[in-house]
Amino acid sequence: MTMLKLIATLISLFMLEAPLPTAASEATEGVIIRQALEKERFGRRRGDVELALGICSPNFVVYDGAGAEDMLAWTVKHSNPEAFASSLAEELAKARYDVLRSVTFLKVIENEAIVAVVDSGHVIARDSGERRPYRSANLWRFRKQEERWLATSLVADFGDSTLGPFTGLPADEGAAGVVETLRAEAEGWSDGDVGAIVSNLDEHFTAFDAYDKFGIATWLIIFSNPQGYESWLTRRFDLTDYEMNREIVHVSVDGDEALAVTADDMVTSHRLGSAKHGEKRHVFWTLSKRSGDWKIVDMVLHTKHRN
Repeated sequence: MTMLKLIATLISLFMLEAPLPTAASEATEGVIIRQALEKERFGRRRGDVELALGICSPNFVVYDGAGAEDMLAWTVKHSNPEAFASSLAEELAKARYDVLRSVTFLKVIENEAIVAVVDSGHVIARDSGERRPYRSANLWRFRKQEERWLATSLVADFGDSTLGPFTGLPADEGAAGVVETLRAEAEGWSDGDVGAIVSNLDEHFTAFDAYDKFGIATWLIIFSNPQGYESWLTRRFDLTDYEMNREIVHVSVDGDEALAVTADDMVTSHRLGSAKHGEKRHVFWTLSKRSGDWKIVDMVLHTKHRN
């Protein structure tokens, strides 16, 4: 089986597990999400922090995209909505944002959504009236909770794919728990232990595939919950064995939130034959320890990085 066929099999298995929503239902949910984003933009323009934060979940996290699509440059900026509110209030006290917002990519799967937007216009200093051109590409994550779409995270100011290369941040003492969780997840693959893998997942775990390309528009949500992922793993481990070697190349931690990038070297052996397939890939992770232990919230397979 070629690697392309292997990827096709993964996608087809997922689609059997969780059929994609109809275009009509996705369009309806997309309208609601766009309205939420417009509410946030209007709050910024009016200098109304409470209005702007009204779309955020209690566990809202902000990541700094550092103007780059390469996730080796990304860090955790605000680990909770309170920290973000304080920073935003200070920012809006100094300047008014006269900006328009364009949605460049929106994808909804069940109760999960990802949205890329570009904000452009002017920032106007409140003391002098000076106007400065403004442009920022931002990546929002939404989750439907109790029939309401709420923002769970924001990657602020990402997007210049000409930047780089980046070397990543080494894991320090504060990241020990993050490293332990990611290594335990990798060991689960080598041991063929589905339980060991899923025990490291957050209840809202979501998996994406970036297809080894820059540009959020290539991303596909392949699993929108840990249950679907567990079912797929169980079927895969009935047919295949894995050997996983993982190098952790970038970690950023702030409070109870973290992000990381790993370089994975995986060898797949099929039990019905002698064929082996090797794959080297980078994976982007977000993690949280709100539950007490570090758990994986998002996994983005096949991310691209500048050498």
